Amino acid sequence: MRIKSTVPGRNLLFELSSLVDHQFQDRCHAYISRVYPDVVLAAKMKKVDRMGIDLYQLSAKSDCDFKLAHQCKGFETRFEKITVRTVRQFAGSGQKIRKEN
Repeated sequence: MRIKSTVPGRNLLFELSSLVDHQFQDRCHAYISRVYPDVVLAAKMKKVDRMGIDLYQLSAKSDCDFKLAHQCKGFETRFEKITVRTVRQFAGSGQKIRKEN
């Protein structure tokens, strides 16, 4: 990806890298939902958020399965341990992501 090589790319990188806490996932949702309007921002501290999912799409075949699950942690290095922990948390949650054709 050559995002840093264009002026808009550098501006986007600067904008995203300056966000903290939930601002980053809120902004990611704003950008991703332009392309995928059915991407949902998980309600903070509710069931899906506690599974380690920030943005998601539900499977068309079931409202209990995820078609897509994103975790947004921003650019701060302090998030590395949190990210690993929450990915493991999702992996152990029993939730499955279905591949749809």
